[in-house]
Amino acid sequence: MEDELITIPVAQNTEKPIVKVMGVGGGGCNSANFLYKMGIANASMLVCNTDRQSLSKSPVPEKLQLGSGDGAGGKPNIAKQYAQESKEAIKAALSDGTQMLFLLAGMGGGTGTGASPLVAEIAQEIGILTVGIVTTPYNFEGKVKMAKAITGIRNLVSHLDSLIVINNEKIAPDVNFFEAFVKMDEVVASITKSIVEIITISSKVNTDFADVKNTLTNGKVTIIGTGKAHGENRVTQAFENALDSPVVNDTEIRGAKRILLQINSSTENSLRKKELDELGDLLKKIGDDSVEIQWGMRPDESMGEDVEITIVATGYESYVFDNGEILNWGDSQPIIVSQPENTPVEPEVQPERPSVSPIQHAQPTSEARVVEQAPTTDQDENVIIFTPSSFEERDEDGAEWRRGRKER
Repeated sequence: MEDELITIPVAQNTEKPIVKVMGVGGGGCNSANFLYKMGIANASMLVCNTDRQSLSKSPVPEKLQLGSGDGAGGKPNIAKQYAQESKEAIKAALSDGTQMLFLLAGMGGGTGTGASPLVAEIAQEIGILTVGIVTTPYNFEGKVKMAKAITGIRNLVSHLDSLIVINNEKIAPDVNFFEAFVKMDEVVASITKSIVEIITISSKVNTDFADVKNTLTNGKVTIIGTGKAHGENRVTQAFENALDSPVVNDTEIRGAKRILLQINSSTENSLRKKELDELGDLLKKIGDDSVEIQWGMRPDESMGEDVEITIVATGYESYVFDNGEILNWGDSQPIIVSQPENTPVEPEVQPERPSVSPIQHAQPTSEARVVEQAPTTDQDENVIIFTPSSFEERDEDGAEWRRGRKER
């Protein structure tokens, strides 16, 4: 029964966070791990993968394993099947009071590409506002991987409120191979943290959950950037630094329908009236006079003479990938396979199953295979490990059934 273990952290307080960050697949879990170590205020976290070894090394306490734990072999269709088998477990993990989900995934591989669309679909079904934050492959990873990534994103967006695409090619182009992937995790984590803490940390001029929900609901393609500067032209410089972001691709940035603005500065060096007017003029680069703007201002004495500006702009109808392919929001349709021209289409492959009788192969209906917390951590005493309270199993024609009982 080892593969059927579930790990649930014991609540430390009665007020549960309404915001959840969920990493799916190798890339998504790596970013979630980075964010967990960085620290994020008042948000729950979950990592979900087909790779048991990867999950066991994650510092994130709440974990959901899909499939046998041996990975998906880079095949999105296999990861999708594992996710479908675990649909009830995914639904249970999200049915904890979560109202907004940030779904992190690296696109172009197996699990993130194949499983994240189903996770988003489940979140959508239970009424959770869902924001996808995804990365596209580096150019050196090849055209086939990029084609898989674009297919995964097209499948994902039909179940999202907002999509944030991070172009890896724009992340620190001069760093070495290993630093490149660490930098990618840092960028994803920082972007997620920036949005989440607009909600979860109170401000002098406050932006609350309703403000952020209003901005991101039906937000479509979304851009976000954070910039910091000091000196005479600090507002303009911070604004320009915010737009110099891996999330802002080389297409026209004007056209936002809604803008969420967060300004952080020390009390002594908060923005003057003329600086606010300057910022208002700068926002016209993103949206016209009809754009809806929500803004907040938070005192942060660690800022010194700096001002930090975070911009979340939503409502863009399309995204242009590096290969010239265009994602139009309203045209998104689920796709089974997408490959570059002259590339053989990979046939649908079913994961191998052990050749056993139906009763021997009994699994929980939720297919919840969540790995046990690593015994070397200090969190073991805060974890309850149990198998599902009941499960049913039948053979292929539905003739044979068996019910199990809860074990602690």
